[in-house]
Amino acid sequence: MKWLLLFIGFSFAAGMLQSCEDCCSKKTLVCPAYDDVHLNGWIPYKAKGQLVFATASGEMDTLRIDSLILSEKSNLQNSCSKNNCESSFLVVPKAGANVEKALSFKHVVYGGSTSTANFSNGSVTISFLKGNVFGNGFSIQGIDLPQFDNCPAKVSYLPQATLNTKVFTMVQEIALDTSCKSPTVFRKLYLAKNRGIIGYQTNADGKLWVLQ
Repeated sequence: MKWLLLFIGFSFAAGMLQSCEDCCSKKTLVCPAYDDVHLNGWIPYKAKGQLVFATASGEMDTLRIDSLILSEKSNLQNSCSKNNCESSFLVVPKAGANVEKALSFKHVVYGGSTSTANFSNGSVTISFLKGNVFGNGFSIQGIDLPQFDNCPAKVSYLPQATLNTKVFTMVQEIALDTSCKSPTVFRKLYLAKNRGIIGYQTNADGKLWVLQ
């Protein structure tokens, strides 16, 4: 009798597992195309563009914007677990080119396991000149919870800011927390609504580079 009960229990568990697998094999998750109104305002870039920056002494530098890739609507088959759906916006450097002088940007958002994904969280990465800025996504005031590489940052939203005599409006200032002792490329990064990156201050020499 004991072995019979064990066999029945095992058969029931196997049947439930098979039933779950069958359910998963028939489940489809609809992943929407990338669409983020906040990012569209803060990163208004087009492919094959360039960003020219200058210091107060007249030094010039240029960042390339090579390719833009936006994920399209897709159907994800056999979806059983949560957070399967992914939608992304990428700024991708050209293969073989000088990556240091190219802007690399990635915004990824994740969806749950309902029939149509409802995106609720994500991640942001901005990379250029061998420096990185990370965040949790975008809001009406710019990047959420940004940090430089592994260092925390202090964030300010400025209705107006003057950088090397140039005036910008609706500005997010991301400043390195000076308590962090790890080396970082940037001391400050500035974003402006409808302009994108408008300035950055390098940590090694303190130079402020402003969008022209």
